[in-house]
Amino acid sequence: MISPFDYGPHLVTTDRLTKCEDFCAQFIWNQNYSSAVLGPDRPPMAAVAKDIMTLVNYFKDLGQEPGCKVSTLLKGFIRCNEIYCLEGQGDSWAARALLTDMFKIVIDVPEEVLEEIRKENVDEILEGLDANQCNPSPHTGGEKLAVATRWPEINYFPGGQILRLNELPLLDPSIISPYGSLQDIDARFILSGPFKIKLTRKFTQHLTLNEKKELLVYWEGKDPEGFIKQPFPGRGWGKYESSTLGTLILSSSSLICRQLNADTLAVEIWHSYSLLFTRNGKSRQIAKGLFQKEKVDVQFINPASFWELYTDFDRDSRKTKLVYLGEWDDSRPMYENFNYYRPHLALLQKEMYEWKPQRLRDLFTPGYKDRFWWYTTWGAITLGTISIITSIVQIVISGIMLK
Repeated sequence: MISPFDYGPHLVTTDRLTKCEDFCAQFIWNQNYSSAVLGPDRPPMAAVAKDIMTLVNYFKDLGQEPGCKVSTLLKGFIRCNEIYCLEGQGDSWAARALLTDMFKIVIDVPEEVLEEIRKENVDEILEGLDANQCNPSPHTGGEKLAVATRWPEINYFPGGQILRLNELPLLDPSIISPYGSLQDIDARFILSGPFKIKLTRKFTQHLTLNEKKELLVYWEGKDPEGFIKQPFPGRGWGKYESSTLGTLILSSSSLICRQLNADTLAVEIWHSYSLLFTRNGKSRQIAKGLFQKEKVDVQFINPASFWELYTDFDRDSRKTKLVYLGEWDDSRPMYENFNYYRPHLALLQKEMYEWKPQRLRDLFTPGYKDRFWWYTTWGAITLGTISIITSIVQIVISGIMLK
């Protein structure tokens, strides 16, 4: 939908604001939606926005308590708060269905996550408990609603499980030393061996190897008009850095809580691009080649200008076909620069140095470990081959001269 308000397309809060507007226009003001509790006189957008803000404050006050089912927490919300858009009918099944839809706006699940869940698991249907009433069917409507009710029953809060962040860790980051070096995680070095690099649209696959030994690098892709969704790769996750439920400070103890556990995800994705593609000229060319396949240009910017440009996009309404990559600073790259993706990097390094030739043609590709011995072996083979050829030539020449 087209909003009547002039939101910047790259502003981190734009998605949440437009989702609230679309929710009112497409569902709240649709007479078939939640008719049991909303009735014919639909509430104004202000009432819906007020309830969403109350919902945010309710979940914020939970702090970092052990995760509970979303359905249980919504029942508690109904008991403790006045719900303006329901006019006293909050303690019904349909009301909890409506609040589940609001909760999805509150946590602002990225569209890419919603799409993946739709494809992979019908039990996690994402249109909300009551959204199916917009197109009621006497034959399938009841069944769809029954399936949809599982969403708040199988998702928990606080925690990143609701954003599918539980799929990220391959190892516990705490068991990996933060002082390990990442100097070898460089596009030039990786492509000099058996592994390749490929862009992916799944953030959980970022910095992992597929079956073809391709290192997958996350990028949001382009919108239907051909413009890139984010000028800085991973920037879509930056909304959780400023989100109330992404990072909040409990005033009583000045304790920083991460209820959605996603507050540094965007920064880590930016850093991983800097790590891979900006530390030498050859790696920069590799980055340009990757994005040229997507018909997108790349511009490298120094760390001092990175945040200034990043902030400018918050205030700018322009769309672009240009990707910006911040250059790595002069510091030595270490595991301490990463948390979510630290296990991915550790596994990548492990697979790099444990790689062994599987086919005859692999013998012609240098591995990542003990390259001195690979070059020495092939040097010896080359010199030996030359010596043999020279000896054969000398024998032939000698035979000819004897005749």
